[in-house]
Amino acid sequence: MIASAGGLRATVGLIARDRQLIERTRQVALELGVDLYVLAVPNSVVTSSAANHRPDCHQSLDDLIASAARCDVVTFESSALSAAQRDILHSAGITLRPGPRTAALADDPTRARDVLRECGFDVVPIPGCGSSDAPIQQHGNTATVRSSPPAATWVAKLNVVIARRPSGFRVVYPVVATGGGRLHPAPLAATGASTIERAVNAAISIADGIDATGIITVEFLLDHDDRPLVNSVQLGPHPRPQPNSEPANTSPFEDHLRAILDWPLRPATPERPLT
Repeated sequence: MIASAGGLRATVGLIARDRQLIERTRQVALELGVDLYVLAVPNSVVTSSAANHRPDCHQSLDDLIASAARCDVVTFESSALSAAQRDILHSAGITLRPGPRTAALADDPTRARDVLRECGFDVVPIPGCGSSDAPIQQHGNTATVRSSPPAATWVAKLNVVIARRPSGFRVVYPVVATGGGRLHPAPLAATGASTIERAVNAAISIADGIDATGIITVEFLLDHDDRPLVNSVQLGPHPRPQPNSEPANTSPFEDHLRAILDWPLRPATPERPLT
């Protein structure tokens, strides 16, 4: 049983390659009183400079399973753990968050696109490409549902960040809009409250539908009709968040740890008031 926040210490395993992701997770773990073990998949390179949190070097998957078994929960960067390795850990009784079924969508962006379309979500179209032939990209934890269309076909981007616990309880971050290469809280008067509400509701439905655990970010492109179209889905906190994209009272790294441990989440307040 995982201890509640403020109770006994919890133990989290982290499988990741990105140094900044490891370092920021380490800092938050120290603040929360979480024992963090950085676990290394055999034959992988982990770029951590934390002297007190050097990754356990595992010569085999059996060694990795033995170390992971010490942890209440194991979380991971999608690119650092293959689907086959996730299945092996899951079969060995290791609690993985996000779960293998959720992470599988990040592995297969084409499948992610098809699932979202089948569920009735609008996805970003590519001029001249059929729905099944549109090019797909993947970067780290991000599954790009479709490659971004020419900038002339969309007017803004909206990022909806959600922290979701295994129990289904969730917190939605203040919506952030990207425009002209600059990130800022979305101005409600300019973007339209109803558009933001549609994007938030769609992101919540996606998070619930794939049973996401931890941080999930859904990026929407707004077309000239003010329709939010799903462009990408990212699991886990971004190691290099943009300025003004994090709430004033918490962070995606803290909320990711809280969420995967099923600890209470704090309401996310904007860094500056929305206008």
